This record gives sequence, structure tokens and C-alpha cells, in this order.
Amino acid sequence: MDLIITGDLEDEDGHQAGAELWRVPFAGWGEVQRLTATHWCRPRRFAVIDGRIVRAAGYTNDPTVLPGEVFRLQLEAPSA
Repeated sequence: MDLIITGDLEDEDGHQAGAELWRVPFAGWGEVQRLTATHWCRPRRFAVIDGRIVRAAGYTNDPTVLPGEVFRLQLEAPSA
């Protein structure tokens, strides 16, 4: 499964709304996923994808993450 985080990104190409910030292997339900920012970003949405199936999706309510800072996300297993 993959974890995809999207949001606002400010990099050498300028400001991008809805940019893919991270796409990483999903650490697991209840585990804390730690992602280091390489540029200024504001995480807004997440999705856990298993092949073509979306296992979970939603919004983050997180502040701006500066370069070098760690963004943390912990997801509980969705109810059946």
C-alpha cells in the first residue's frame, strides 16, 4: 500500500496548489508516518492506496511545514 499526501508546495518552480508532496510505502494502521519536507509545504489531503483501491482518504488539519521539518501522520484503520 502507498500513502499519498497532497497540498500546497512552494519550490523553485513557484507555488503549486494540489501538488503531490509525498508518495511513500504506507507504514501501517496506527503507526506514525514521518515525512521530511524538502520545501515549504502545507499538507491538505491524504490517501492510502492499495493497487487501484482507496483504503482511506481524508483531510489533514496541519500547519505549514518548513524545509527540514518532519510532518507526522497517524491513521487508524477504517471501520468496516
